[in-house]
Amino acid sequence: MTLQVSHSRYRRAAAGNNTHRSNVRQLALLLLGWLAIGASVYAQGNVVPDYMASHLDDKIAAINQCKKSTGTDGDAFIFVADTHTQVNSMLSARLAQAICRRTSVDKVIFGGDAVVAFGKESDMYDCARRQVESYDTYVSPYARVYNVMGNHDIIIKDISDKKHPKAYTASDEERFSILMKRQESYTHFDNNNRLGGYFYFDNPEQKIRYIGLNGWERHSNDRTTWTAISGFSPRQAQWLIDEALVLPSEGWTLVMFMHASVAIGKRGPRDCAPFEVLRGIVNAFAQHKPYAFKGTVARYNYDLKADFTKSSGVLAAFFAGHYHQDRFIYDGNVAHVVVNCDARYNDDVVRRKVNTVTECSFDVVSLNKREKKFTLIKVGAGFNRTFHYDSRITMSPGDTRTLRSELSGELVWSSSDKAVATAENGAVKGLHKGHATITATDDKQNKEYFDVVVR
Repeated sequence: MTLQVSHSRYRRAAAGNNTHRSNVRQLALLLLGWLAIGASVYAQGNVVPDYMASHLDDKIAAINQCKKSTGTDGDAFIFVADTHTQVNSMLSARLAQAICRRTSVDKVIFGGDAVVAFGKESDMYDCARRQVESYDTYVSPYARVYNVMGNHDIIIKDISDKKHPKAYTASDEERFSILMKRQESYTHFDNNNRLGGYFYFDNPEQKIRYIGLNGWERHSNDRTTWTAISGFSPRQAQWLIDEALVLPSEGWTLVMFMHASVAIGKRGPRDCAPFEVLRGIVNAFAQHKPYAFKGTVARYNYDLKADFTKSSGVLAAFFAGHYHQDRFIYDGNVAHVVVNCDARYNDDVVRRKVNTVTECSFDVVSLNKREKKFTLIKVGAGFNRTFHYDSRITMSPGDTRTLRSELSGELVWSSSDKAVATAENGAVKGLHKGHATITATDDKQNKEYFDVVVR
């Protein structure tokens, strides 16, 4: 009996010790979990390198000030293009995360060209996946990411054997799967041509529609050079007319994106020639006019008709990359914006250098519908820009108008066409019939643009 009691006490003590060890183990695992979460939060909160911290603080203050002045009458987004990820630290993705965490910005639009121009076949897939994974890791928890196709997505040229260069191109299915599949749940694609890679999405509260277009649907069979062929397919044009430009109600503002501009060419108008039909549709919609075209452009055959006379939508701006430099022009009633290359290609105006604020370059865009104004806050290399939309200044030859700029300090005024209008100290004088973009530039190279027509 005594022996049995002794064993019973032993078993109870052993059970107590096991329970204690189990509790300690669970507590240890819980602490490790908390430490892991804390480390993750710390890492997420410390993605900004020291050399960018002050610069980014200033930019975030400006972004929040824009939001304060815009109120509920607008929207904001990050626009970044030409990451060419093999020559890019992808700092832009980390900074975009910090911006989305510390402001109300909730969308990032990538303007195309994740892949570098030259390399091996495996490099093009690595570049595209690095683009997606960087923004998935840093940005997707805080904002939606939208990808626009570029002429290098997903294409590469191998010149390791210069006598026998080779070109590699991913299939339509691969391009869509890698670059666009993630946005399918919150984006409207063409149901009849999903792999075409063009889409739209809405901000219904502020009545803003964003339209992403693809200027490189088609590819050649030439395997010695890049296979992308620029142009705007009739199928995409019809979708744009029948779906994307059909608005639910009055009071909507539209913003378009494509990798290349339809109005700004690096080498002049010939760069825009393949997009002649798209440019016609854009201008007709902006001016609420009918549009019709039958003919051949860039080896596409068109027979299009559209009537935009009853549309109340305002096409405010057309954003693009491709040319690696900040540029701007008014064409028709539409503001056309081109942005710097995010990658360090050093073919933009500002010389780029690693471990400085010029390492990356992208824009935080604020749209103020009440004031009909866009403010582009440059993060990294480049300067801020402001432009007005649907606010054309109409003059007669001999008239003089004084413009007021939001920029401060001593300003330099210039005209894109001095034969049409001149600008000096804010005084714009109309000379001959035509169109001119008037630019005010401050001592920091920040710019404000005005749309002037002399009739």
